[in-house]
Amino acid sequence: AILERLLNPAHVVLTGFGEAGNATLRAGDETTATLFAILGPAKRLPDWRRCARSFGYVSARPGDSTVVVAVMGNTCLDNPDYVTGFQVCSSPAGLPKEYRPYLKHFVPSPGIHAGLATQSGLKLGLTRAEVEAVLGKPLWKRTNAYEYGALGDFQFTPEFLIARWHWPKGVESKLGGVDHMIDVWFVGDRVSAFYVSKLYDF
Repeated sequence: AILERLLNPAHVVLTGFGEAGNATLRAGDETTATLFAILGPAKRLPDWRRCARSFGYVSARPGDSTVVVAVMGNTCLDNPDYVTGFQVCSSPAGLPKEYRPYLKHFVPSPGIHAGLATQSGLKLGLTRAEVEAVLGKPLWKRTNAYEYGALGDFQFTPEFLIARWHWPKGVESKLGGVDHMIDVWFVGDRVSAFYVSKLYDF
């Protein structure tokens, strides 16, 4: 029951992107081209992880301090053209400290705002009780954060293997896994930032 709850695809699909607020981005399944088409082109953020790439955006809406980091596929493990995760923060103070010196590299975008939410209802400003109503009780609880994660079976079709990793034509289906990770941070009793990711694994 816990796996079924945490592997709900609605937890890793974010809604509300774009100037009109009607665009959706799916962690694990969107490409760089789709990300750039909705939020604007961006340059890779300086990153301390050799195999990782990420792009930063900040709201261009007056009075809105929301920032978003799009984390791309790890070049050592996955196709780096795919967005595997999104971190949404109510302000730059909620960013991991490694990113804060590089705020000048974050691209202003009207497609970023405080109303971004997962399809399941996780968003900034929720109380702890409201987060638990969406995600259930956390698997790990820290003073100012909840952590969730689940790994389930996934059938890689030949079409998926060819499109994602450029496997040769004629490849057969492979059994693998899909990993959902969700972290939620609080200031007081309210969500100040959240991170959702979807990873595929063999």
